[in-house]
Amino acid sequence: MADLKGHVILTHAAIEALPLWQREMLAAPFYALENEYCMYGDDYFGRKEELGQYVELPDGRLPMDPWELRLFRKDAPGEDYFICGYYDLMRTSFTYFAAKCIERLKAGDLEGFAKFAGTVAHVIEDCGCPPHSVGTTMGTDMKMIKMLFPPDDRKTMALQYHSVLEGQYEPFNLSASPGLIGTSAEEIAFNIFERFTDMLENSISRIIPMLDAFYKNDIALLRKQLTESGEFSSSVLSDFLYSVICVGASRFESSELEQLNSAYLSEYTPEIRTGWMPYPYAYPEMRKSPYCLNSNFEPVDLSLKINGKERFYENGFGLGVPFKADYILPSGIYKTFKSEVGIHSRLGARSGIAFKVLGDGAELAAAECSDSSSSSVLSIDISNIKRLTLKLESTNSECAWPDNTHAVWGNPRLIKQ
Repeated sequence: MADLKGHVILTHAAIEALPLWQREMLAAPFYALENEYCMYGDDYFGRKEELGQYVELPDGRLPMDPWELRLFRKDAPGEDYFICGYYDLMRTSFTYFAAKCIERLKAGDLEGFAKFAGTVAHVIEDCGCPPHSVGTTMGTDMKMIKMLFPPDDRKTMALQYHSVLEGQYEPFNLSASPGLIGTSAEEIAFNIFERFTDMLENSISRIIPMLDAFYKNDIALLRKQLTESGEFSSSVLSDFLYSVICVGASRFESSELEQLNSAYLSEYTPEIRTGWMPYPYAYPEMRKSPYCLNSNFEPVDLSLKINGKERFYENGFGLGVPFKADYILPSGIYKTFKSEVGIHSRLGARSGIAFKVLGDGAELAAAECSDSSSSSVLSIDISNIKRLTLKLESTNSECAWPDNTHAVWGNPRLIKQ
């Protein structure tokens, strides 16, 4: 982000959205948080010895180190993978800084809390700004963006678009109150990572409209788009602040705790997942995309036959075969993984499918489905599992890569009990 003013606006909005008891509890350090500490991400480079303890991760990395949205790895023809390029850095960062914020609050060190929170604020606000949200390679000089949506003249093409898209934020107030996203640093990190990912996608979606407004010299629209992007960033920061303060103060609303009892795995980002699958699943979406694809590549709602009755799902995965995805679970939070699995009730399959669930590399459970009437329910103890792997294989030894084979994971859930 270009300057202090933008960070002040976004941090202030996040703080003002907090409930009164939290604002009163931390009234003293909040002023410094929104006017000084939220700039630690930039100030660090000129004051490393002084600020390093509040900015650096234990392994020496910085939460604002270079990262990319998605990395591609090809092991062999037909065997390639998408890797979330910011997964390790941001999960590690959110876990560490949530833990430090909670630790400082419980120790009564409100200034220390605010300084660690300031680093988190800076990272969220920077990454939620459009030229940052596309990742380091695309965002630094915006060359790829220029090629995707070029201006009409060479002179405009020569501009440094990064600064153009940072622009000026208008002051705002958040319309919604923050929500509890965890009762421990691990759980907060697990959930804030997905809010962070939603923020990135929202911000990226605004780049072309912002450039269009800039080309047309519509500065009001440019600022409106940037400010709306900033509102999303502030809401993510507000959720983080609200949650770490609740944990640090051991104060929770029972209704919010109930909402955390389970989570749909299909709402979460895998660290690594299969990229290409046989027709029609060439590089399909997975997160928040509860559809199979028909032969025309059109999304079809997920459905299975369970005990002879057709059931539709608003949450889940529709995938080709073979497939594999790895999720990193928060320690000590979830006890059970449960999902209904089978072959799509209407699209069918050209091969039987083996559904497998692995925990830290060892097989925990498996179910074979030969046709759309042979669905199963998996319920698995994952109490001590860190890496959860979902895997699909063809049961036809003569056809490991079957086309038009539609696997469904219906309501895949992580459950605390």
